Formats: sequence, structure tokens, C-alpha cells
Amino acid sequence: MLMKLMGLAVVLLTAALLAVPAFAQARADLSVEWGSDEWLRNQFSVNGDMQPFCETIGQDPAALEGWLAQHPNLVNVCDNL
Repeated sequence: MLMKLMGLAVVLLTAALLAVPAFAQARADLSVEWGSDEWLRNQFSVNGDMQPFCETIGQDPAALEGWLAQHPNLVNVCDNL
């Protein structure tokens, strides 16, 4: 029984340690205004590069229109729209 409790404690401790970076990122995201340029970069960039995201949404005019309706400042983030 003691071994089972120790095993459970190890599993819970490991899960808690793995979750810490996710909670830290979520807390950092709360300090950024939703829809701002910084928020868009945090959410959709790949290592700080927005080009793949911008190219993807630029391929479908309907999708681009929807994105621009939600985030008008997307034009500032994506230079080639």
C-alpha cells in the first residue's frame, strides 16, 4: 500500500511540475490585451515569425475577411495582406 501511495505521489508531483510552464504562459498572456499586435504574435507566430500564418490566411479571401473583421490591426502584423 505504501508503494502505491508513493507511486501516486510521484505521478502527481511530475504532473504538477510539467504544468508549471503552461500556467506561467497563461498568466503572461493575461497581461496582453486581446487582439493587440503582441497578442497576435504570441498566439500565431512560429518562433516570432508571422509569415507562415499570414501566408495561410492570405490564401483564402473569405478566411482573410473573417480574420480582418476580428482583428483589424492584422494588416499591421502581416505586411503582405
